[in-house]
Amino acid sequence: MAHRRSGRATVGLAATAGRRGMSNGGTSGSGGSAGTAGPHPRHCGDRMSAAIAGTGTGGTAGTGAGGTAGTGTGGTGGSSTACSGSTPVALTVKNYLKWCSVSVAGESASTDAEQTVCVPEGAVNLSATALSGFILGSAPWHNTDGDSGSGEQGTLSGSGANQSSAAVVTVSGSSDCVWICCPFANGSGCPTTDQCL
Repeated sequence: MAHRRSGRATVGLAATAGRRGMSNGGTSGSGGSAGTAGPHPRHCGDRMSAAIAGTGTGGTAGTGAGGTAGTGTGGTGGSSTACSGSTPVALTVKNYLKWCSVSVAGESASTDAEQTVCVPEGAVNLSATALSGFILGSAPWHNTDGDSGSGEQGTLSGSGANQSSAAVVTVSGSSDCVWICCPFANGSGCPTTDQCL
């Protein structure tokens, strides 16, 4: 009988130990739940990702030079001489290729290709000499009073390099034009077309 009780006691102890083992196992199982701390690395990863994301380089600001402002000079207006009063006529004297030295209405002689001088209506005195390498020729003046269509020689004075030719043009209205050409020594080089047109 005592042996049976001892066996029962042993069985009871084993059962109790089993229940304790189960209880302890359950408790140990609850330790597994502590593994929920695992998200912490994810949070770290998130923070690292956020940090990495935060370090993105901003786009480079666009650069570009604005177009150069257009520049331009307006065309020069054509020259004109407004004459009035006692000298109402603008007389233009054209010196073909500047081969002569020309004086208009007693003014200083000029080798300019063109002169425009305000003169009174009526007769205007003209005078010219040929530059070096050229001569006055037989008909240097054109559109003057003595020009019958092919030019006139004018009135010669002096000789050699100092020879000059004088002519007269009668003007009226607001403007008039004459022209002169001193040819090469052989008489060539002057145009046949009217240079005032």
